Amino acid sequence: MKEMKGKTGDSGCEIILNVSARSSAREARPELFFEIHPGADTKALSVLGYELLIKLAGERYGQDKSRLRIARGEHGKPFFPEVPGLHFSLSHSGEALALAIHDSPVGVDTERLREPDMKIARRFFAPGEREYIMYNVQCTVYNEAARFFEVWTKKEAYLKYTGEGLSRPLSSFSVLELDDVVFETQVREGYIISLCFT
Repeated sequence: MKEMKGKTGDSGCEIILNVSARSSAREARPELFFEIHPGADTKALSVLGYELLIKLAGERYGQDKSRLRIARGEHGKPFFPEVPGLHFSLSHSGEALALAIHDSPVGVDTERLREPDMKIARRFFAPGEREYIMYNVQCTVYNEAARFFEVWTKKEAYLKYTGEGLSRPLSSFSVLELDDVVFETQVREGYIISLCFT
């Protein structure tokens, strides 16, 4: 896939749209850490993400970093057994790393903005999501790409939030119809990042 070029807001379209039907009733919000690591590959980003997570867990919860261990839930969702009040989610794409931490379940996903493969939308997105991406006639191709990755990252963030991971088919739900969670999406340095929380 080739890199997309353009500016957010071309043709008056919204790049970042909150498709949540409700806002968070709680004042506490997830903390989002987003970093670019030039030259880092997938393995390096994963290591950097867990290093940052363990550092924050030690600082915020007074834990001995050397004693923290990561366990996995039924579908592979990572957690700290020693710190049950700490919920986190990690994602990386390209050279970017995103980490969200919260005091209740949270999911985060990031993707580098690029030309989307619409075959993925036809296969994995619900009909309303495909329509949201493809049939906004005012939008430029760049905005179509942003909408594609907005939906994609929200779907991934939701599955991380629930802990189901890819055990639940992406096409089995629509992020446009979920009203029991809050989504926040933003664009930073050519990457789109979505958070899912309550």
